[in-house]
Amino acid sequence: MKDLPTFVLNSRLTLLSDEKCQAIYDAALTIIADIGMTVPHEDAREILVKGAGATVEGEDLVRIPR
Repeated sequence: MKDLPTFVLNSRLTLLSDEKCQAIYDAALTIIADIGMTVPHEDAREILVKGAGATVEGEDLVRIPR
């Protein structure tokens, strides 16, 4: 954190540790893989299927594997 400006370090802002950032990232990937997300745009769904190996359930529920 030594590369942050002094005003950021002395503010009331609390920065997340690298471990907490990683935990949030991992949880987001789990949600996208297990629960999925609604992607209403057909072209976007096709890109995710072809480019990320996603699966589509129903009309617009997309799951992207980890």
